[in-house]
Amino acid sequence: MANISTLEQLVRPYVLDCPKFVVNSHLNRAVRTFCKDTHVWKKSYSVTVAAGQTEGVIPLAANVSAINVVSVKLLTAYLTKALDKNWLRTGSGEPTHYAVTALNGIAVGPIPEADTVFEVEVTLQPALSADEIDDFILEAWGEGLADGAVSTLLMMRGTPWYEPGQANYHKSMFEQAKNDAKNRLSVGFQSGNAIASGGKFI
Repeated sequence: MANISTLEQLVRPYVLDCPKFVVNSHLNRAVRTFCKDTHVWKKSYSVTVAAGQTEGVIPLAANVSAINVVSVKLLTAYLTKALDKNWLRTGSGEPTHYAVTALNGIAVGPIPEADTVFEVEVTLQPALSADEIDDFILEAWGEGLADGAVSTLLMMRGTPWYEPGQANYHKSMFEQAKNDAKNRLSVGFQSGNAIASGGKFI
């Protein structure tokens, strides 16, 4: 994991008098927006549903939050997503469907007759109070993430660094970084692969 605050050095030249905590809060917001818009940060978790039960909890770390459940797999078979848990079959048997529940959980149906472990792939974003993100995101799109923070910082009216014209430029660079991430995903890029660093930060 990499510390988001390492991007401050890319942001600071544009907001020299801005307090450190404000810069870091805008960096966190930019990273969260980037992850939510691109779904580039994915991770698989083992989730156990006990015999005779229907639900299990995804064991997320405290510094991340889930955006979406991408897939649920039992051995080599992928379960089909249901609209909600009320649509799941209630009889006993090997689960074939799943639904996402509140509080980072999944429900499955039919109901497993033995303790069953599922592989659940989830898209993530940093928690509101988090200061870390996976290294590959920082290495690939660090400059773009810094652009995202700069674009919102420069829109702070009444501050010495208020520059709406420059903010629009950095916003466009942030959008470019997001589009690059989406394009990489569309051609089979997987989280954690070795990838080239992002575009030049101007």
